[in-house]
Amino acid sequence: MALFSVFTAASGFTDSPLTFSIMRFIAGLGIGGVLPICTAQMGEFSPLKVRTRLVTIVFAGYSVGGILVALTGKQLIESYGWQYVFYVAVLPVVLIPFILKSMPDSIGFMLKQGRQDELKIIARRLRPDLVITDDTQLVGNPQVISAQDKPVRSLFLEGRGYSTVMIWMAFMTGLFMVYALNSWLTKLMAMAGFSLGSALNFVIVFNLGSIFGAILGGWLSDKFSIKHVLVVFYVVGAVALTLLGYTRSTELLFVVVFIVGASTLGTQLLAYAYAGDFYPSTIRSTGVGFASGVGRVGAIVAPVLIGALVSMALPLEQNFMAIALAGLVGAVAVTMINQSRSDSAVVRKKATVAHELT
Repeated sequence: MALFSVFTAASGFTDSPLTFSIMRFIAGLGIGGVLPICTAQMGEFSPLKVRTRLVTIVFAGYSVGGILVALTGKQLIESYGWQYVFYVAVLPVVLIPFILKSMPDSIGFMLKQGRQDELKIIARRLRPDLVITDDTQLVGNPQVISAQDKPVRSLFLEGRGYSTVMIWMAFMTGLFMVYALNSWLTKLMAMAGFSLGSALNFVIVFNLGSIFGAILGGWLSDKFSIKHVLVVFYVVGAVALTLLGYTRSTELLFVVVFIVGASTLGTQLLAYAYAGDFYPSTIRSTGVGFASGVGRVGAIVAPVLIGALVSMALPLEQNFMAIALAGLVGAVAVTMINQSRSDSAVVRKKATVAHELT
């Protein structure tokens, strides 16, 4: 958070494209690390039956930030200049002391440090059905400890290799859609004849839709298979993006943009939850981090590719269809994931076996 806030604010003080790019790169390292850590922490400290719902609610904050930027960005630029959009990014620094005080370390980290008293407090909260006395000694699973020593390799062990690659593909396509829209939605709406103010309203509606999509996806995933829910979201995203190019009514366009937000950015937020659900806690941060990192390929390619299409003066419909294709590829990738290798499936299977033996 410190990297992201400080170096985003520093971007406003730059006077050349090179230094601006360096500041944005370093800031990107910060935000790129925050998301996997949040996913891992929420997954580790959430009950299995509501894990996805809680993770997606946390990630809805990403979209709330997007709304705040859209609401304040235009006023800041017009009143003070573009630099102030970056200056205000330093404000989250004030939250760091609160986060340091209230956010717990991971269970694996506390086990390594031998912090038994803290672990017992957490264990009693997570599993009130267990009898944990002051004399109880909490230890780590040997297989878990082994995985912690080789987290990257463990992404491809125990039958997870192929699914890991498919998760990476899903992230690439999801981030492709998100960054294509983040970079070009305003421009594409302007090409359709809308003013800057109206185009920014579409950005607000887009982010509102993503909040709804993330929360709805989390709720559905706790009721049904998260894999199937994610596939449906990718398909809905592809269909909604295609419709976006053909919708002419302004009122209906806002509805379609809302659905696009729910099924693109909302889908990507759900994908983070799915990756956190798929990997065991020992390699969850690594798994989500690698998926997010590899997925950035889609984030890098999207603005360049859509920009090239825009420069070719293609019909608006074809620009949105190009983005929609990524949704179909993402749906196929998620379909190919072996859900039986996921951490949640393994945990449920063990619980079923234990219940049958009692």
